[in-house]
Amino acid sequence: MIDSGSPDGHLNSMAPDLPRPRRVAPREGPHFAAGRWRPDLALVLAVALTWPAVCCLCVMTAASFAHAADDAVAGREAPLAAWPLRSLSPAEERALQPADHFKECASCPEMVVIPAGRFLMGSARGEGDRDEEGPGGQPFTVTIGAPYALGQYLITVRDYLACVAETACPPPAWRDPTSLFNATTGVDEHYRRLGDALTNPSHPIVGITWKDAQSFMGWLNGKVGLKPSHGYRLPSEAEWERGARGGRDSLKYFWGDRFSPNSANGAGQSGEDQWPFTSPVGSFPPNPYGLYDIAGNVWQWIEDCYHPTYAGMPDAVIDTGTAWETACDASGRRVLRGGSWIDLPRVLRVADRGGSPPEMHYGYVGFRVARTLAH
Repeated sequence: MIDSGSPDGHLNSMAPDLPRPRRVAPREGPHFAAGRWRPDLALVLAVALTWPAVCCLCVMTAASFAHAADDAVAGREAPLAAWPLRSLSPAEERALQPADHFKECASCPEMVVIPAGRFLMGSARGEGDRDEEGPGGQPFTVTIGAPYALGQYLITVRDYLACVAETACPPPAWRDPTSLFNATTGVDEHYRRLGDALTNPSHPIVGITWKDAQSFMGWLNGKVGLKPSHGYRLPSEAEWERGARGGRDSLKYFWGDRFSPNSANGAGQSGEDQWPFTSPVGSFPPNPYGLYDIAGNVWQWIEDCYHPTYAGMPDAVIDTGTAWETACDASGRRVLRGGSWIDLPRVLRVADRGGSPPEMHYGYVGFRVARTLAH
């Protein structure tokens, strides 16, 4: 459960399973015969003349490697959908099929349609913390009453700062000139130590509160003329877990029951996880529904109040998948899901939960957008 913290909690994760090098057969040509190389004078001269350039290239490549992964991911940001950049009509919303994508405005995130239906929520006793166990210590069935959409990607620095630029969202704590956490003038180094990861436009936004995320939703709805009751919002906890599982209810992670450092940005760097802090959105494979960064990178704010147990969950929530916003505790804690770059593998399981007061902000918490659809 998250109530406070800082990036000091960075830990080492498990060692990677390194791929074996691939053996490539020699090709036939003027300098190859039956797999044996035969030099000639022209080739020797070519190597001698080009060797200084090759050495220079190696140095340049090594110097730029630290940013290569970020640049590669930034080059494949969410593609524009075929939909026109306007709000969908109710008829168009009803015509959407599971896994369809849409994007309604230039500032809007690309959305993926998640199907209605039943799924198993939570975990069995002994797999994780008590707050994620269902009744009797087993997962329990929840029904999602209608199709909805989730953002294909986490909200990025670029996305959120566009809202700030139009004065519709408060600045993140690390850009607030009055904040002790300001990355330039503040005395607290909670955000400053994140370096380029904090401000890279393709990385997920951090340093925002649950209330800041609500401001972002209001801004999006204003862009496309939607009411909050039928527009962009934070996902309910049931909607998030339904989307995160990707139709695979019985697994600990959406890819299987064993953690893979090639599948998520967690604590430490191994396998495909090359980033000590946040990573560009979409750096790891998506889940079966096509959602990126479901596990790791940053925790994600959820609409529901945090309850330390599923016991007492209202029937309306179980039968429809709506947010559980009654019986909140005195601090009004809200749910956090997904785990982050500071967390060990067990925290990146689909069923793991956290909670935090809605006015708190962290260097490892961001959010993903949901949208209500006509049905």
